[in-house]
Amino acid sequence: MMEYEKDLVSVKTEEAEIVWRSSMMRIVSGFIYKSQQHENIRKICQASLLDLELKVEQELAKLDMGNHVEKEGNHLEADETPILDPPQAKSKGSNGRVEGHFEKRKPKSGKTSSSKYFIFSTFLFF
Repeated sequence: MMEYEKDLVSVKTEEAEIVWRSSMMRIVSGFIYKSQQHENIRKICQASLLDLELKVEQELAKLDMGNHVEKEGNHLEADETPILDPPQAKSKGSNGRVEGHFEKRKPKSGKTSSSKYFIFSTFLFF
């Protein structure tokens, strides 16, 4: 591992994950390049990588079993996306368009009431 990689290992950030992933890729690609010359070394490398993959899958399955119990309580599936606010459907035979929220507002009657008050107040003073 490089010196700058050792500092980032303790920090759990996206950058640290990228550095760790790159470091592992360098190690594995080094094994592959070294083993491509000879057939028996290639078999050893392939068997080691397949064994490593099997061990990782077993550990992930153990971790997933603990999470599986929590998922059953929520009854949510991973490939299901909830529909939060679906568009309103028009009734059959309706040709009218659905009005937006700006069109549904009632017009304000602020000017008419104040103008009536102004006219009323002018008559009182004369």
